[in-house]
Amino acid sequence: MPPRASPKSFPPVPVSIWSGGSENAEYLRLLIQNEEHNTYVPNGWGFAIYRAAFGPGSDERFATAMQRLDAWLRVAILRGRYSSLKFGDEYDGGLDPDPSAMVASRWWSEIVDEYQDKDKNCGGTENGDEDFTPAGRAFVRWGDDLGIELAPNNARYQTCLVVDDASLNSILDGLPEAVPEVKPLELLSQENGDIVRTLMRGAWVWALDRETMRAREARILRVPEDTRPPWIRTRLGYLPCLWFERLREHLPDWWDVFEEDDEKWDRVFWWNQEASIKNEIMKAARDEGVEE
Repeated sequence: MPPRASPKSFPPVPVSIWSGGSENAEYLRLLIQNEEHNTYVPNGWGFAIYRAAFGPGSDERFATAMQRLDAWLRVAILRGRYSSLKFGDEYDGGLDPDPSAMVASRWWSEIVDEYQDKDKNCGGTENGDEDFTPAGRAFVRWGDDLGIELAPNNARYQTCLVVDDASLNSILDGLPEAVPEVKPLELLSQENGDIVRTLMRGAWVWALDRETMRAREARILRVPEDTRPPWIRTRLGYLPCLWFERLREHLPDWWDVFEEDDEKWDRVFWWNQEASIKNEIMKAARDEGVEE
């Protein structure tokens, strides 16, 4: 089977970007260190987003949600322009080209709303009974049909996003239509705190892992700890980390990224690459509370 034509491509990253020292400059360097990893959308990053919300009126709501997710994701990236100011370094806005603007402009995700059994996804109810097997199977087939070698460190091939009614509502309720101006802000200011809460505690989507889905379908337990479902809630602010930390080969195994929810700790889980540490701290706090 010949490789599927690329739906989107971006120009090569300028060599001058190597002079930048911010995290976004590092993201750009990661994109070009191994060009073979990214043949489907050259020099870009993003995910396949599977729609799992098809109720009455959902067409317009889904389109609006994707527009807001796109706009706020770019805000999250552009804010990295000022992340080094607290260390006294030159901010990215003084560089030409601006690494943060380049990373933001190279975000592109593919919406998938037609696939087999799309109406049979079961959205989450905070009881741990969600089931996105149809979306997962479609994602596995999508990768197989690309006709290319799926680089293990490219999140576009290894992780997709799923938007059901619950995550759709979180986007529409949690992301204001008007995005904030990206500018230097005091770390402890109210304005900065509001933006951080919007990105890290508001809107979320489901992330679905290809290899865990394949193992589940084949009834393979890769290690004793491999008992988690292939999908997990992921906050908007973590999406850049989910993509680029895989490229760095810094992500833990799938069964180690399930962070327990603050309140529904035994039923609701959030993607976090430091989940095991967070869960130990939370368990100790719960145990201490019981003893009291």
